[in-house]
Amino acid sequence: MVARNRLLNCQKRLSQSFRRSARMYLGDLPTHLKTYSLEYYRELSSYKKITFKNNILDEVMGSQIILCGDYHSSSQAQRTVLRILREILQGIKKERKTLYLGLEILRAQDNIRAQQVTHSEISESQFLDAIAFHRWGFNWQNYAPLVEFARQWKVPLFGLSPDRMGSLESRDAFAARMISHWAQQDPNAVIFCLMGDLHLAQNHLPREIKLELETRQVSKRILTIHQNYDDLYWKLVQKKRDHQAEVLQLDKDVFCILNTAPWIKLQSHLSSIEENPGVEDSFEPSDTALQLIEGIAYFLGVRKKEIGNGADIDIRESPDSRSYFSYSEKVFYIGSANLNHLAKLSSQYLHSKLSGFGGVFEDPQRDFYPWVWVETLGYLGSKIINPKRKCQGIIDFKSASDPAMKTAYRHIKREFLFPRRGLKQSSHFWPRKKYTVQELMMSQQVALLLGKLLGQAMFELILKNKISLSFLRDLFKTAFGPEAESLYFEWCQRVDSHSLRNFSYREKL
Repeated sequence: MVARNRLLNCQKRLSQSFRRSARMYLGDLPTHLKTYSLEYYRELSSYKKITFKNNILDEVMGSQIILCGDYHSSSQAQRTVLRILREILQGIKKERKTLYLGLEILRAQDNIRAQQVTHSEISESQFLDAIAFHRWGFNWQNYAPLVEFARQWKVPLFGLSPDRMGSLESRDAFAARMISHWAQQDPNAVIFCLMGDLHLAQNHLPREIKLELETRQVSKRILTIHQNYDDLYWKLVQKKRDHQAEVLQLDKDVFCILNTAPWIKLQSHLSSIEENPGVEDSFEPSDTALQLIEGIAYFLGVRKKEIGNGADIDIRESPDSRSYFSYSEKVFYIGSANLNHLAKLSSQYLHSKLSGFGGVFEDPQRDFYPWVWVETLGYLGSKIINPKRKCQGIIDFKSASDPAMKTAYRHIKREFLFPRRGLKQSSHFWPRKKYTVQELMMSQQVALLLGKLLGQAMFELILKNKISLSFLRDLFKTAFGPEAESLYFEWCQRVDSHSLRNFSYREKL
């Protein structure tokens, strides 16, 4: 089976696996929610055309009210909003308009507290207590950057939810009144709202806003941006456009951003259960790790008996904020609940299991290139799990002020010299010497950056069917040693012949 077809089968298996877990832990939707969601499902059953990041940013700049869908447990949903806000902020200021940010996680009665926290009059912990954020049951760290953005740029922040939660329809009507109030109060307002995606069906919140604006005799353009609807993702998969298409236009003034795979959304919800101390029989991270290991192994064509039943999966809290797999201890150290990190560690666990590699990064001259490959396989495995994951490219390295990225760019420039000047590869970018702790950490960070970049490029070769599954299996069975350097340069030349590393992280949302 060719690599791309195997990848598609792997994705379907992952989706089915997480769906089974979701049904087990979450159960079925309540009847009223099923009824309310039918309008949403009908509306997102098809799309008109594929469009691009710059187009949707132009649409945002041409609108006065922007409604963006939120999947509360998925940090990607909130990060996408943050990226859009950062992109449009200077344009809004240049046009002498005022940006407002409305959040469903805030009630109208929280507006005073929102003003206080954005003016640094109260602390974050005081703010969270005052708004009773715990009632949501989701991770505050998903939303904290949005509040920090509002504080940093003096963006007025207001709540979209009523003091007492009623029916979904009554919440639509209430949010419409709040949005229309600010639109009427400030003719130069650009109101950006983050609301649960089901509310954004045209006959739900958008219709209520239109009715409210008509009552107030105010005319505003309303733009609706959905996020990551599963059926649209699978339609693109069928057309082999899932890795190129990121923005779809569904109708006039209605778009959908697709930058998260369906099973990633599901897993984020399962993780939110694990993080909620009030939920019994919570979802174990080792269960997720085993699903990820089995998914990557299936893609590679590795038999189950080669990886075992996961009884030796050892997950511990990281002594610092980093998430990493210790090859010498065979331990997952988790710094934060992040599926991309867990997928990377699961891929490195699989490499350790298949190859017996047990190295420790101690000497950059000896360990740098083996560690580049460790990071390559880690990132490649995480891309198999989450094909929408992004990393920095050569363009980002070139313009970066970060010391590790600048060093990575110098290393890449050196790579390009070899075929032109006939230089010997062992001309030692990392000379033999006694390294300080800071230098050791720097060299390991550079290995991480170069490994992610090569892993991204190799994933693109999978999509193009330019790499064989048997070769990938052999890589995962390699205990990297002195040959790692020549193998790295060989593969850099191969991926660069397809220009697969010369891109920017900022090209996508």
